[in-house]
Amino acid sequence: MKVPFADERKGYTRAFQRLVLELSRYMTIRGIAHYLGVSWDLVKKIYKRSLQKHDRFPN
Repeated sequence: MKVPFADERKGYTRAFQRLVLELSRYMTIRGIAHYLGVSWDLVKKIYKRSLQKHDRFPN
């Protein structure tokens, strides 16, 4: 089922992605994962995709 607030290839919403990226301004990846109750890998993946999107991280 397609919903307007989530990318069908990801297991999280755009709002969750924005929250992770906002928290990354103040917390470590590990801290964000613990605070949100998700895996460290998920937070890292979101952060890395954001950096790649803005050409700040090589593929």
